[in-house]
Amino acid sequence: MFEYINDHNLILPHLINVKVVGGATAYGLNNRSSSSQTLNKFLIELNRFKTYNTTIIQLGEVDCAYILWKKAQDYNNSAYDNIYISIKGYELLIKELLPYNKRIILSGAILPTVKDGQKNSSEVALRDTVSTNQRERTNLTLKFNEQLKLLAIKYKLEYIDITEETINQNTGLVDDKFIIKDKVDHHQSQENTSMIWVSKLKNII
Repeated sequence: MFEYINDHNLILPHLINVKVVGGATAYGLNNRSSSSQTLNKFLIELNRFKTYNTTIIQLGEVDCAYILWKKAQDYNNSAYDNIYISIKGYELLIKELLPYNKRIILSGAILPTVKDGQKNSSEVALRDTVSTNQRERTNLTLKFNEQLKLLAIKYKLEYIDITEETINQNTGLVDDKFIIKDKVDHHQSQENTSMIWVSKLKNII
């Protein structure tokens, strides 16, 4: 999404550099030697772009859609209990960022888009190893974002998400108009959500 905003010049004169780590999770930030090397990759990117004055962190979609449920299965506990491990991972990254003296913004996880019975077009085999419906994944996302807001308050950081703008008040799930139409995808429509994100960003920068 942030690449889309930058590539379409939607937030000029500001520029955005995006570091995407496929499959990155807040939960995984607790392990520096994880296979994804998420934390190390983020820190390398921060060093490359030292002149940028703001850092936005957006993790949690994979946590709420897969990893927290998988850990619950593996350790026979609740996915909700595992939220706090993910938030701890977020906190470790924040502590790494603080010495850079940059403005830090925490961005909440997006509402799940994959409906019950649909096959996710990416990471299908991995995500299909857990049995959760869209309602359960949505509720976990809402709880995750609540805890992320509290973390932002703890460190006096700014927080944004687009939950209120993208949720259908009747169903309590993401509104269909924000779902990508031509494929099953865990991302939301960039075209239909981009200006919501831009508005959120402009309000705080």
